[in-house]
Amino acid sequence: MRVKILIFIAIFVIGGLFLSNKVIAQEDADVITDEEIEEVIMDEDITAEDLGISEPKILPDNPFYFAKNFWRKVKSTFTFNKVKKTELQLRYANERLIEAKKLAEKTGKEEVFQKTLEKYQGEMEKLKNQVEKFKERAADNPKIDKFLDKYTDRTIKHQRLMDRLEKNLSDKPQILERIRNVKEKNLEHLVTIIEKLEDKDKISERLEKNLNEIDGSKYKNFKNLEVLLELENKVPEQAKKAIQQAQENALNRLHENLDNMSSEDQEKFGEYLEGVSGDQTTHLEIMERLEERKLSPILEKGIENNREQIKTKAKNLEENMLEIQEQKREMIKERAGEE
Repeated sequence: MRVKILIFIAIFVIGGLFLSNKVIAQEDADVITDEEIEEVIMDEDITAEDLGISEPKILPDNPFYFAKNFWRKVKSTFTFNKVKKTELQLRYANERLIEAKKLAEKTGKEEVFQKTLEKYQGEMEKLKNQVEKFKERAADNPKIDKFLDKYTDRTIKHQRLMDRLEKNLSDKPQILERIRNVKEKNLEHLVTIIEKLEDKDKISERLEKNLNEIDGSKYKNFKNLEVLLELENKVPEQAKKAIQQAQENALNRLHENLDNMSSEDQEKFGEYLEGVSGDQTTHLEIMERLEERKLSPILEKGIENNREQIKTKAKNLEENMLEIQEQKREMIKERAGEE
């Protein structure tokens, strides 16, 4: 027993030494272009602080990174409470995604970036598996209720962070495909976990509450509506009407906010549409829904000016994805021929 305690203490000390601020640190270099308007940055530039973690001192391309992974395993092994273990898993996922973001801001690290994103996806998968072991639901356990709010908040922020990664890495189709797949899987996990822990008639209420509580720009309901539209076909059938109502609520808030804005802010909304990241097809749907409402001439002009540009972006991205899929098919054929 004494030997085990000494080993644990030694691991703790070594881990602490490796992860101290004296270890070689990576510079924090958030990439924000001069052309981006403040509102886009407010809605998309998700930071470590936004995810409730510290800035990473060691990234996966650092030779000492193995110590960080080792320490994570030690902490997870000695965390026995199911809720705390799941919260720890969420923390590791937050850390992995921020590490991926930092790597994306560096050059020549594509392979490491993809591997880090894969590790992040693995952490989210482990988290889902941990939740599936829960016997209680949010209504019966305040700790689970609190965790579910945190998980919903973090997943939404993860999606926004990856929207930004897509935009910054738009010239790398293979990476874009990986990010797209991770985002899709994240939304599926979100619905699975909420459905597991929440009453079905309260799913949309939970989502809407967390979306509204996330800080953002005066246009943030545009991004909120995007998430709700993407979730509609993933929630159980009995929750679809409630999700559609949540969409309507977000659209009403967006329209009301835009309608009450100054002409200057209404004009800037056009710039926001031009610069905002995310799924262009969903953006076009939101714009169409807005146009069904009564809009000022300034807003109508802003939407009209951006429609063709967004359509072109969506078409180019789809062509890139099709090209990657064709390349994969060719590689499979070549390997089959070699065998």
